[in-house]
Order: sequence, then structure tokens, then C-alpha cells
Amino acid sequence: MGYLPLDVILFEILIRLNDRSIDLCRCVCREWQHGLSSWEFVWRHYSENYLEKLLEDSPSLDNVVYEEHFSLEIKYN
Repeated sequence: MGYLPLDVILFEILIRLNDRSIDLCRCVCREWQHGLSSWEFVWRHYSENYLEKLLEDSPSLDNVVYEEHFSLEIKYN
């Protein structure tokens, strides 16, 4: 059987899992625990799974209605 490098396992396979499944995968071995806890993995998992969805769900700026500003006059006695 062939051997998959840790980078392939982390960034091609495990990055597609949800948070609960990733937490369970941390229990497989110490190497996976360290890899799944690394800043690079956490950032890529967040950006690929949540940031894109957040941007998709955010309202478009094309629909924003701009209103004219009004002026306010203050009269002193």
C-alpha cells in the first residue's frame, strides 16, 4: 500500500470535514493532532468553509440606496 504525506491528508482530505469530525480526527495520533491544530490548517479550514459562505450570504452593495444628505442649520440668539 502507498503512503500519503501528512500535507495531502490535511489539506486535500481533512480540510473538507466539518468541525466535529475534525475534533474526532485529532484523536487518531499526535501527528494529526498537531497538524489539525496548526495555524495554517485552522486558517485554511476557516477561509474555505466559513469565509466564502459568509461572503455569499452578505448583501450585495449594488442594492444600497444612497440618499442625499440634508443640511442642518443652527440659529443662535
